[in-house]
Amino acid sequence: MEQDGPGVKYLVGEFSESKDTWKKVNYQNSAELNVSCNCALFEIEGILCTRILCILWRNHVTHIPESYIPQRWMLDARYKNVAN
Repeated sequence: MEQDGPGVKYLVGEFSESKDTWKKVNYQNSAELNVSCNCALFEIEGILCTRILCILWRNHVTHIPESYIPQRWMLDARYKNVAN
């Protein structure tokens, strides 16, 4: 864990793994919640990885912001033209 101004950088992985394989998660809770992982699963697939979800849970975030929920997963997606 490393403090970086208003944000925090976490190293996330399993204790049984080498720390070389652990991923870095950036968590910034300023005006708007901003979380990213260097695995880039959200940027590529639109799915939050387990490491991001663990950091959100650790920081007591009980509601995932709509910016992290793809439009195709919303209840009203069938009524809009939504590209995959």
